[in-house]
Amino acid sequence: MEPLSEYEREPGMYPYPRPKTSYLLAETEGGIVLALHPAGPGPAGILESELDSGKKINKVLYELKASPLEKRIPVVGYGSNANPTVLTRKFRRRGLPINMPVFKGSARGFDIVYSAYVSKAFSIPAQAVHSEGTEPEVWLTLLDEEQLIAMHDTEGLKKGTYFLGLMPFMAENNTELNVFCYFGGSGGTFTDPEKDEPIALASSGYKGDGNLVVVRDFIPVDAKNRRFGERTQKEMMNRFNEISLGEFSEPIYESPGVLTEWGKENRLPFNDHLKEKYGRVLPINTERVESPYEASSLKKLGDF
Repeated sequence: MEPLSEYEREPGMYPYPRPKTSYLLAETEGGIVLALHPAGPGPAGILESELDSGKKINKVLYELKASPLEKRIPVVGYGSNANPTVLTRKFRRRGLPINMPVFKGSARGFDIVYSAYVSKAFSIPAQAVHSEGTEPEVWLTLLDEEQLIAMHDTEGLKKGTYFLGLMPFMAENNTELNVFCYFGGSGGTFTDPEKDEPIALASSGYKGDGNLVVVRDFIPVDAKNRRFGERTQKEMMNRFNEISLGEFSEPIYESPGVLTEWGKENRLPFNDHLKEKYGRVLPINTERVESPYEASSLKKLGDF
């Protein structure tokens, strides 16, 4: 059990810490994270998941007056949507309970890379792009219908920032499910001009200048068979500073995660410049969901 207050949210540490295992985000006075484990193989094993105490997840959800697993809509989280504090803030700000199971796993044929964009929170957001043979760590949020609509709004579906598609998700119990995922992102995909390819969020084996330490300096996103080069969030912020200094004669970041006064005033024009010069819209190998706000018609976990 871990209190939410232990999870820091500092822009230079995006995508922010994640628990070591699948977890239940539970609605209590302070909000808590409880370790969660599939009870066996296949979708049935996920539906019968239990806490460390041996208590079945659906019994806990029933006691919390929350929707059971089988009625929840599976949506992949690969950036900050895997962090318990971020999820808590998103739903509490909209007056919704936070009760939500989140399962650790991996995606098939995608990787998690940087956008050509500085967000309102001053971080550089992640997006999912096609990468043959790559299997990055991702998380499966199981949302009730109200939570799904709120998540759509935070991801900018109505504005066209992201769209809802499908992604092959491999759960910890070796069960593959074709679930929902957000694709796209403001600014397009940031492309390394030297290699003409995206830059992935650094994995736990990444050393950078040789002095980087996982958790102290960056939060990793591990991946098998990664094809793209990697950088930490802070390194990408320094790269954006190089662009800003070279092309605007002003730094956008005072330090990693902290915008200069110029940066605060010119974040949007700078983003337009990033999009035009460094952003690319890469083809996504996915089926687009045409009516994502019709939550009742979307496939639930119990339908697999």
